[in-house]
Formats: sequence, C-alpha cells, structure tokens
Amino acid sequence: MKKDASWTLARVLTVFFGALLLITATRLIWIQAIRGKALRQEAEDARVMPHSTPAQRGGIFDRDGIPLALSSTVYDVIADPVNLNQKGRAAQMLADVLEGSVDFYYAELIAPTHYAVMARGISQNQRDMLIDYIDDLPSTTDSEIEFKIQMQNCIVFELNYQRYYPAGTAAAQTLGWVRTDTGDGQAGIELYYDGVLKGKPGSSTSERDVFGNLIPSGVQKEVPAQAGQPLILTIDYHIQSFADNELAAAAEACEAKAGALIVMEVKTGELLAVCSYPAFDLNEYGKAREEEFRNRALLELYEPGSTLKPITAAAALETGVVTTATEFEVPSAITVGIHEVSDDSPHDVWPQANLAWILQNSSNVGTSKVAFTIGCEALYKQYQQVGFTTVSESDFPALTPAVIAKPDQWLDIELSNHSFGQGLAVSPLMMTRALAAIGNGGLLVTPHLLKETPGDAGLKRDWPVAQVITPKVAGDVTAIMENVMINGTGSGIHLDGFRVAGKTGTAQKAAFGQGYDTDAYVGSFIGFFPVEDPQIIVFVMLDEPAGNYYGAYVAGPPFVSVASFTAEHLGIEPTILPESE
Repeated sequence: MKKDASWTLARVLTVFFGALLLITATRLIWIQAIRGKALRQEAEDARVMPHSTPAQRGGIFDRDGIPLALSSTVYDVIADPVNLNQKGRAAQMLADVLEGSVDFYYAELIAPTHYAVMARGISQNQRDMLIDYIDDLPSTTDSEIEFKIQMQNCIVFELNYQRYYPAGTAAAQTLGWVRTDTGDGQAGIELYYDGVLKGKPGSSTSERDVFGNLIPSGVQKEVPAQAGQPLILTIDYHIQSFADNELAAAAEACEAKAGALIVMEVKTGELLAVCSYPAFDLNEYGKAREEEFRNRALLELYEPGSTLKPITAAAALETGVVTTATEFEVPSAITVGIHEVSDDSPHDVWPQANLAWILQNSSNVGTSKVAFTIGCEALYKQYQQVGFTTVSESDFPALTPAVIAKPDQWLDIELSNHSFGQGLAVSPLMMTRALAAIGNGGLLVTPHLLKETPGDAGLKRDWPVAQVITPKVAGDVTAIMENVMINGTGSGIHLDGFRVAGKTGTAQKAAFGQGYDTDAYVGSFIGFFPVEDPQIIVFVMLDEPAGNYYGAYVAGPPFVSVASFTAEHLGIEPTILPESE
C-alpha cells in the first residue's frame, strides 16, 4: 500500500511540475516571441525621458525695422533633490547667486523628486555666474569632491525665452502681450498672429537610470525647435510715440477720462499710429488697471456726433434727390414727434442753407432736414456701404460691427438723431475708415497693421478695397469738409502749409436708461490732408473732457501737432492754403 501511495504521489508531482513547466515555457514564448517587442518598447519608454524645447517667438517690428516686441534667451534652473545630499549648503549657494530666500531653496530641495524648479527666467549672465560658482568649489576632500560632482550633475539649465517690449507703452493695447508660463499670445497682434509668431517647439530625448541620472551611452535624440516668423507692422514707431505723448498731454490738459487717436494712410489703410489713453507699460502688464487695457481706438464703440455728418451728406448726394445747390430752411430748433431737436446755439432761420452751409455750422436741424428728404433706407444703405454694419477684415481680434438698428425699426426721431451721429455707436477705426473713403475718391480701404512677414511670402495678404461712394460725390463732400475748416467750426484749426478737409464733433454721452447726460460729452475731430491729393487722415477723440468740451477745442490741437509731425516725418510736401472768405 505504501509503495502504491508513493507511486501515486510521484505521478501527481510529475504531472504538476510538468504542467507548471509547460505553463512557464508557454509564458516565456508569449513574452519573448509575441509580446517581446512591445515589452522592450515599454522598458525603453520607462528609461527614455522626452523633454519639450521651446521655440523662440518671432519679433515684432515697426515699418522701418525698429523692434516693438522681442524674445530674449533666459534659463530655468532645475535641480534633482533626490541625488543631492548636502541640501542646506546647496540652498545657500543658490541664494548667493540667484538671490531669494535660503528657506525657499531648501524647501524645494527636500522634496522627494528628481525635478524641482529653483528659478525661472534667469539671464545668461546669472547662468554663467552659477556655473562658475559651482566649478570653483573647493575639491580637496572627498566630501568636497562629492558635493561638487553632485552640484554639477544635479543642477541643470533649461533654455527658455522671455518676451519684452523695447518701446514700453508705445501701441501697448495694439501689440498685446503673451502669457509668461506658456508663451501664447493673449491680446492684440500677439494674439491675432499667434500661430505665425510662436513657431514650433522641438524635443530632446535622453535615456536615464532609475535614479533619473543621464546614461551617456543610452538613447539620445533631439528635434530642433523652429523659431517663429517675425512681423513687420505698418506702425511707424516715431509717429506712434509722438502721437501717444500728444494724446496723453491733451487728455491730461482737459482732464479727460480717456482718449483715442489714429493716424492712417488714406489710400492704403496702413495704420501708422493707434493710440489709446490711458496706456500702460507692456513690460509690466500685470500691474495695469482694467481701463488701461482697453483698446479705445480699434474696439471701443461711442456715439460720434457731428463727425458723422459728412456721411449723411454723402448719402444725400448719392440719391440725387439732394445736390450741393439744394437749399433748406433751417430754424434753430424743430419738433420731431414728441422730441425737440435743436442746434447748439439759438439762431435766426436760415432760409437758404445748402449742404455746405449746414455742415459749416454743424447744424443738427439742417442735417435732420436732409435726412428726412432722403429717408431711412438711403441713410442706412450708406452706413452699409462704408462698412459700419459688418466686421471689417482688419487684422485685429474682437472687432465688431457698429450698433445700429435696422431702418424698419427707426421712427423719425431715430432718423434725425442718426443723421448727426447720435443714437448709434461706432468705433474710431470705423469713423477713420469711412471718412478716408471720402478723401480717397470713394474707395473704401481696409485698415490693417501687417505690412510684411519676412521669409514667408505666403502670409502676405490682399486687403479688400471697394468703391462705396461715387468719385463725384466724394469730391463734393471733400469740398464741403474743406469749407468747414475755412468758414466753419474747424476754422480755428490750422495745419500750416496744407489744405485740410475735416469735421468737428461734440456728442452728448448716453446715460443708460435715462436719455443723455447733460454733463458728459465726447469731443472729437477728424481730418485728412492735403486736399489736392489726400495722403494722411488723423482722428482724435477725448472722452468726458472737463470745462470746454467742444471737439474743435479739445481735439483740434492734438490733431494739428500730430498731423504736422507726420507730414514732416514722412516728407509730405506742403501746399498753399486758400484764403478764408
């Protein structure tokens, strides 16, 4: 019986170990033959550590190559706390060179990690100082040698880039800024052309041991980063800087809440200066107040007041119902529905007021009578023609159309108000574009900021141009606007050596839900020159000036100074002004 039992046990064990051997062999075949490749890849992946290398962001330059935004080389200091023994001594060294708190560095160095950020964005000089400091460490004892080797192996520098703006406050709201952690554009040109500017990051791959140490003979791969494309803008730094200062001085002189100024080439739509007040230093954008971020020149909507009257005149002339000789009887006030529409100052009835006379005196009543003659549809059509009702193809983020109700929603009072620039909202950019069309023979250009992208011809754009006013009407309205400067509300605004076509504007500000605020106004002026061959248009607006708030008074002087500087800077030849009547 014993023998039989032993024999049975031996057979059972033989079968058991045979089965175990078969399972093991099968498993080995499965691992080596079938799963081998995948497992080898997993093992390599566990040892091989990829690291993204940043791309240098393309610079932004003015039309003459003056830098407006650049990316400088900086370094992030990275430590391997696990393999660094003398943490207190290392923390003191880092504080000596990089400044900062010893306690901070020590707290980072006691973390159980192979990757700890000691500092971000240090300069090349700081990096070299730290390397020299480590290399100069004493190495006379085993302990000193060990510490020096650990510091050399456990402190590394990762390349990075830091955006800075040499021009400081110049065109701050237009250029925009980038996030410091990701380098992505967040506003303005930096955002709109982010895909062009940021380039493509590269990667470096290194094989490391279980402690995170580099294996010199291991896998090392590198894909270089591709730098972003530089941009050449239409902005002229000299004009921009001068205009920024003049706008700020004008705003401060009249204690205005805010302001905007635009300088644009009439025939091309190239924006030479785009100014918003108050402004801020782009290098310290984190300290800027909310109101300083607002791009009032390109994005902010406002009621333009009388600067819109040339558009009403163009609409009237385009219908053919009104000509430059058509006369209107214009009292100082009229009743429209239950509302009274009046001119700024009481006057006797003008029995023979034509378009030139009405705009010369900036008459709300006269402009209303012109609008009643042509009707809602004709006026709204002109708004459409000059681009108020659509988003332009200008290269700036967050552009919007004007706020204007459809004409079938207008009552007579809306028609009246719209005709002289109240009850609707446009941006300074829209006004500049629309009145530039008058000076450009009726051709509506697309205002833009990109001039060229060196090295990538595929990014060059064709900016749309459209005939929106007939050349004859554009010429007639130009003459009317020049008359405003000679005999009308703009007669105190003199640009020495040039004939100017312009229009003043003084608009009451809306008090939300309460009609209009009798104590808050927007004063503005817009004009182009030389009349014989318009080259430059300048728009100036001051929001809520104190005291004398009229457009001619607050916006006229900065127009003259900026237009004079622009003409001299660009070498525009002076012309002779006609004598006033």
